[in-house]
Amino acid sequence: MWRIRVAQQALRFSEHWQCLAASEREQALSYHHAADRDRFVVARATLRQLLCRRLDLDPTQVAFVVNEFGKPRLAPPHSLHFNTSHAGDWVLHAFSTSSAVGVDVEPIPTDALPIEDYDDVLAPQELRELLSLSTAQRGRAFTTLWVCKEAYVKAWGQGLNRSLREICIGPCVDGKVGVLHDSNPGGVASEWQLAMLDVGPDHAACVACSAPAPPLRIFDFQ
Repeated sequence: MWRIRVAQQALRFSEHWQCLAASEREQALSYHHAADRDRFVVARATLRQLLCRRLDLDPTQVAFVVNEFGKPRLAPPHSLHFNTSHAGDWVLHAFSTSSAVGVDVEPIPTDALPIEDYDDVLAPQELRELLSLSTAQRGRAFTTLWVCKEAYVKAWGQGLNRSLREICIGPCVDGKVGVLHDSNPGGVASEWQLAMLDVGPDHAACVACSAPAPPLRIFDFQ
């Protein structure tokens, strides 16, 4: 895992811009808000830089293809698994040589969250538990559930094409957060593991990978 604080990369923005492919620069310019554009540029550029270290390539030579659901992967002959998420103050990159991976990061809302509006993405058990919490607790609890689900479906490579309501996240026997059940086709909860990531008090983040999980090492990008 690599963690990148977007604000700390401001002085390297020109360098990051040079790492991007033409299509990525075009996508960056399509953002209406500067913060969204800068976060995207930092995410794509640092992904290219980290991949080129592993593959011994120039960052501009890293080529991507996408699966039928839009998840990017390295073009053959490279087979390193990776996934990226960026939101709020953070960019996260997950890499594995042995396991499919997914990662998600989200800022925790400061306003009251109308949990009832999200029943289409919550399993019945999750909805009951969230409604049992105080209004002040719901934003953090929901965001934790959300990043777990997002990381999990991204590891699958299907994204939101996999029904989130059919996936239930909760504490496992060992006390860690995990997938309690997945009623989507082919879903076997025991084949996947989740790990929460430390991104400070204002964000929640999770990484998911197929079990048995390889050792997790976290680095801060400099």
